[in-house]
Amino acid sequence: MVDTQIKWHKDLPHDIVVIDASHLSDIDTTGIFEDSRLLVIDNIDWGDLDEIRAAVPLREREFKTSFTKTPIPKKIIPHLRIIARQFNDLFLSLYPNYWATEVTSSFRPMITNNEPMHFDTFELPHPAPTAFLNFDTKPRIWRTSYTIQALCEKFPAEMRGLVERVEKERQVNAHRNLSSVLRKNTLKDWSPLDSRAPYHEIHFPQGSVVICNPKNVSHQIYYGRGAYGYSWHLDQGGGLLQEEIVDQCLS
Repeated sequence: MVDTQIKWHKDLPHDIVVIDASHLSDIDTTGIFEDSRLLVIDNIDWGDLDEIRAAVPLREREFKTSFTKTPIPKKIIPHLRIIARQFNDLFLSLYPNYWATEVTSSFRPMITNNEPMHFDTFELPHPAPTAFLNFDTKPRIWRTSYTIQALCEKFPAEMRGLVERVEKERQVNAHRNLSSVLRKNTLKDWSPLDSRAPYHEIHFPQGSVVICNPKNVSHQIYYGRGAYGYSWHLDQGGGLLQEEIVDQCLS
């Protein structure tokens, strides 16, 4: 068994919980999600993940700046269906009071290197617990910096300026939101998620899963060679949405 390793940054709260799959019943997993913390689960038995890893040759997994749609090789579809069922069983055990009306999955065999730190930009009526399974033999390296609440608490004036900017830009582009603005340096001399931002660095091995609310937890894939993502769209529950946290924090 190989466990997740973390390099902690002294200026950020230790808001990452790492636990072995055999001890999940010992912690409040709902509270971890709703508090915008990150959960890593080690040593889940997914079967032979090397079958999935080998389905797309390494030479075809060139570095990409975005997650293009990759066809799923037919020979691993039965295995991915089994993993999907395991993910849904995991959801039921982690969040017994949540109700999901839709799930989405993404097969990501490409090599990813040093993507920008960001919050996800999708918009849903309720938070969406999102999980990523590392199916490659190399550890997947994630970095995480400020939560959306921490940004509001640390930089209230700058965040108010961003909120005002989003409101103006939405008059032209209805899809603009705080996450999309935070992906770029939109305020002069201030970009809180650039390379100078503090971060924790998480190395999670083959078979480990990271789960969080990617709208409220900033994250960056620093290096990775293959993941399977799974997201549950909630009909109720899940805590506060990003905009609700911002309104509450800045009011």
